[in-house]
Amino acid sequence: MLEHVTEEELAEVESRKESPNLPVPEVKDNETRILDVKLTKEVSQSEEKVDPQEVLSVQEAVQLLKKGTLEEKKYQVKEGDVLGSIANAHNLTLAELLILNEGLTEDAVLKPGRELNVTVLRPFVEVVVDRQVYAEEEMAYEKEVIEDSNMFKGDTKTKQEGQVGMKGVTSSLTEQNGRVIKKEVIKETVLKEPVKEIIVKGTKMVPSRGDGTFVWPTNGGYVSSRQGYRWSRMHKGIDIARPSNYTIKAADNGNVVYAGNKGDGYGNKIIIDHNNGYRTMYAHLASISVSVGQTVSRGSSIGIMGRTGNSTGIHLHFEVYQNGKIIDPLSKLN
Repeated sequence: MLEHVTEEELAEVESRKESPNLPVPEVKDNETRILDVKLTKEVSQSEEKVDPQEVLSVQEAVQLLKKGTLEEKKYQVKEGDVLGSIANAHNLTLAELLILNEGLTEDAVLKPGRELNVTVLRPFVEVVVDRQVYAEEEMAYEKEVIEDSNMFKGDTKTKQEGQVGMKGVTSSLTEQNGRVIKKEVIKETVLKEPVKEIIVKGTKMVPSRGDGTFVWPTNGGYVSSRQGYRWSRMHKGIDIARPSNYTIKAADNGNVVYAGNKGDGYGNKIIIDHNNGYRTMYAHLASISVSVGQTVSRGSSIGIMGRTGNSTGIHLHFEVYQNGKIIDPLSKLN
């Protein structure tokens, strides 16, 4: 019993039983009070004549009461064993086997020679402790979004920072051999009200300004080459090949700031400034259908996929820049 309560707590319970009419003071911050301690079964004793060989030591008797057995069986894993078959062989469920072996998971790789506990402990008697506990807990704050037609779509600002609140919670717990089997909240007191988070979200649409949400720049297709080092040099964007048709689309609203061929290996290319910190580039085009200064909308046709410049086949080379720095296009594309 003293594994689950201290001698002082046990003495306090006994003292209250002698004076049952005295009021029990409320528990305070991070305080725990034992209300009652009992055993799950009535324990009695009697004198019996037995073979001396069957007499247990005090330690063995305590272990037998606590565990229901004097010996915990171990199983040594063999080649080809799986958790399900080990559990079945010892009349256990998989869940019971996992509980008996701390750290063991359902997808664990079993190595031959590992020892597993396969004995479910069924104590003859268990200690039940009723406690009263007080603790301070955080209260989550609400989140509110306000739309503002004067702010550009895609822009947000914090009008009011959210702050967690605090509450004092008094609970009654029932523990059986240290495991909580019942919890009930008796009283809650708000100590500090939470502060709502208020975010202002822009809704204003401007044809030449993107909102940062990109569409796939081709009609289907697959990524034939990702961003990263390739052939000892940095491949700054992604390559998209084999679409359902060769139309190239603007990833977001913006202004065309370049449309042509510089002879830099990209062949025919288009650069769109989305006027929100993002720029996108579309390269190796067979033809270009927009001009510098033109406003384009998300998903509108801007050219035809091709293989101009340094290209080994028909595909789109697509790059994305944020505030002048190149980023992985796949982080923006849905």
